[in-house]
Amino acid sequence: MDDSLRDVALKGREQSATGSTVAQNVEQIASAVEETAVGITHIAASAERLSNVTSHLQRLIGRFHIGESTQERTPQRLINTASSKQIAQYSDDSEVISTHRFGEVRWRKNLKMLHFTWFSATETMLNREFQERVGHLASLCEKYRPTCIYVDALENRHVVTPELLEWHDTAIVPRYVASGVRKIAFLTPAQALTAASTEEIFQEDAAATQLQVKFFDNEETLLKWLQR
Repeated sequence: MDDSLRDVALKGREQSATGSTVAQNVEQIASAVEETAVGITHIAASAERLSNVTSHLQRLIGRFHIGESTQERTPQRLINTASSKQIAQYSDDSEVISTHRFGEVRWRKNLKMLHFTWFSATETMLNREFQERVGHLASLCEKYRPTCIYVDALENRHVVTPELLEWHDTAIVPRYVASGVRKIAFLTPAQALTAASTEEIFQEDAAATQLQVKFFDNEETLLKWLQR
């Protein structure tokens, strides 16, 4: 009789332990399910925010492409000074006659002006490539016969050495003059420290050729000087 009671007691304890283990497992499963539900909620919220951001980016990209496809590449400096009648006319009358990764040349027929713009890619330009670009500009002068040249050097990153300046004076300037060029204006950053010394070198040669050369940090002033 005592052995039977002990067996019952043992089985009871075993069943109790099993029940406790099952209860713990159920509790852990319930906790995991709750955590998963919270995670799904966070994921849904993040997805909604991502969708909003994506929609905003798509609107911005669409607006950018519309602007690029419907507007000609016009220097912002000209737009900002368009209150001047002369400059507005200058801005409208333009034809791109040469494009290169280092710059572009525009022909302003009504002003008989070649507008040469350097690009920031000139940071990697070699001296030989500089000579090719400037020589090409001289060839365009011989073709279009401008009375003035406007050189936009705001984005120019190439360092012009004294040797290049000497080459420019002896090989290029005479071609400008023979083509009828009487004025060259350079638009440079206001903080460009080399502009003064460069201007002196140009003016030494200009005295002999009657070629007027000036440096400016303001486009409106530059254009008015060229048109005088």
